[in-house]
Amino acid sequence: MSKRVKYHVSGRFEGQFKTLQDLALKSGDPFPEGSKHLIRVYRGSIFNHHRINQEEFHQSVGEISGEHVNNIEIAAGEHWPAEHTRIFSLGQFKLLNPEISVVHSINGHTYGKISGDITASVAEGEYEEPEEQKDENPWQRWQIWKDQNENNNSDIPKKPTPNPDDGNPIPVDPGPAPLGRGCINVFSFGNGCLKWIFWLILIAALLYWLFNSTDWGQQMFCRFQNWRLKRELAEVQEERRKLEETVEKTRPPASQCGGREVFKGTNQQQNFTYTLGQTSGDVLIAYEMFKIPDRMEVMFNGKLVAETDGEFGFASGADTLVFPYIFKSNELHELTIRIIPNQEQATTEWQFNVICP
Repeated sequence: MSKRVKYHVSGRFEGQFKTLQDLALKSGDPFPEGSKHLIRVYRGSIFNHHRINQEEFHQSVGEISGEHVNNIEIAAGEHWPAEHTRIFSLGQFKLLNPEISVVHSINGHTYGKISGDITASVAEGEYEEPEEQKDENPWQRWQIWKDQNENNNSDIPKKPTPNPDDGNPIPVDPGPAPLGRGCINVFSFGNGCLKWIFWLILIAALLYWLFNSTDWGQQMFCRFQNWRLKRELAEVQEERRKLEETVEKTRPPASQCGGREVFKGTNQQQNFTYTLGQTSGDVLIAYEMFKIPDRMEVMFNGKLVAETDGEFGFASGADTLVFPYIFKSNELHELTIRIIPNQEQATTEWQFNVICP
């Protein structure tokens, strides 16, 4: 496929090559004269380059010449008209002083890296690949690229390249699977996916018949249902247990009604919580504040219902507070007693007793 020539270039070329014969070559060897070693250059880059005219291109000489090379990178430069680094195609090229390295012989072809001084006509677009390159085994192209990059421009490969001559097998692309070997086989149930689909349908039909038409199937189904219900019940019970634990953690610690609280020490506020029972009646709080006045507050469900008498609620000596309690099933029954010490003294002493109905 012809392309319109856009520029002509002269510079230094580095790229890849392959030959159409398995003719032994080593890194640094010159190419054989004549047509003994037909070479095809593919992909590469041109640097240290500048633009030349058509007459200069025709007057140039080269030891190797060719045409229609795709994937050639030419960088933007002072003496090159393209504004950015781009990928071009070479319509014709002439290579002078060629040098080869990293040479491999695979499946009847020789591959390697090639460099030299180049003059070429530069075209837009890509040329159609030659038939032999289209048919090239994809595994071979990958192996060539892998070996060349592993060697890092070394002449000696790190790993020996498989060669049928030395007894090492070469992986071969099996290509499309023939009819009867792959997944699609419409002529027989002997191979392919249809065989497995047939057996799956048959097994599913047999299981359906067993579970719906036999006593054994009904028993197995009932056992499965019982197991499933027990599992769901266990999950519900576990969830209920976790919820009860969460609710229990939110409840304040409860003291026993009728218990006596005694304190003697440094000033500090203290709270005591009681859970009242289901019997309505008066709740009595008998207290003794001794000589140093302290304040007592009695709260039911967070509401103040009684407190000690005295200046600002601070009282000394003994007395009793009474709170009328009415049991309601839809309310909390939480009684809190708070002791607020006198801050004018460093220490205090008090005691009290709660008597529930």
